[in-house]
Amino acid sequence: MFNLYVAFTFSGFFIFLLLSLYKCRKTGIPDKLLLVFLILVPPVAVILGGSMLFTFLLNPGHYLENSEYLLQFSNLASSSLLGGLSCILIMIVYCRIVKISFWKFSDIVAYGLFPALFIARLGCFFNGCCGGINTDIFQNVGITLINRHPTQIYEGFGALLIFIIINIFLKRAADGMLFIIGVLILYDLLRLILEPLRADTAYFFSAIPIPTVINITVLLIGLVLFVYRYSFKSS
Repeated sequence: MFNLYVAFTFSGFFIFLLLSLYKCRKTGIPDKLLLVFLILVPPVAVILGGSMLFTFLLNPGHYLENSEYLLQFSNLASSSLLGGLSCILIMIVYCRIVKISFWKFSDIVAYGLFPALFIARLGCFFNGCCGGINTDIFQNVGITLINRHPTQIYEGFGALLIFIIINIFLKRAADGMLFIIGVLILYDLLRLILEPLRADTAYFFSAIPIPTVINITVLLIGLVLFVYRYSFKSS
């Protein structure tokens, strides 16, 4: 059976690759450095950060005593936010190893990210995952087929709006500003706004929402980096 989710995911990655390669050529960074980086992301960021670390945080006490369960992929949950943070950490290390500017490289990744997110979230919507809490808002305006907040659609169009904003207002911004403003600030604000509407929020110790903690932390880091880079450009 044709899987729409897989089709949308691969389409999103393809769009990300095309836009990132375009940005590579604009900034003078060799294409092969981007391609090698992308080879490192799935095994390290997605598996170690987005799945194993996230699963551990859901119940630290249990997994400290039964760490072998973290090696069984059938037991693992997943988090796109922690996966994304792991990607950033990999990017920092990678840029130091290959001796290229982290700020330029992060802008390359950020440029292709948001259209890819838009397409991927459409895949989530058609797959029925990452949905929102129940609502009667849509029934009240005659849309009877939707009884939950389509948070995938909200996030997808929000990502597309961020892409438009960075293209209009940040064309001549200092290196790193696409990444800082687009990913660390605007996207985190979008996720913070949408989090109360999501039905799949995970919690530390069944009490503290993990995505909210991550988003607030990253947003604060983004604001500090924004001030730093703006001061750097001004000087």
